[in-house]
Amino acid sequence: MKELLTMTIREIDKLRVIRQVLEHKLRWREAAEQLRLSARQIARLCIRVRTDGNKGIIRRLRGRASNHHWAFAKIANALTECCVISQEKEQGLCHVS
Repeated sequence: MKELLTMTIREIDKLRVIRQVLEHKLRWREAAEQLRLSARQIARLCIRVRTDGNKGIIRRLRGRASNHHWAFAKIANALTECCVISQEKEQGLCHVS
């Protein structure tokens, strides 16, 4: 069964270079210079492409929220609390500085 992969131009370039490394047409250091990565990162990419195929090049966190992502509800709640505190300050009911 064929799987459709969506890749950026950068990921396609990476895959092309990593394939050359795996076919022994290019060395790690040369691939690292072409992709502006370290030789260690090239090694990791080679391992991922060997085990996962072309999907190994794609960024694993694509489509997921980052760890620093704030949920809309939390932002709205924080803004509401700030508004309430500022209104209480204006009325002299809040002694928070």
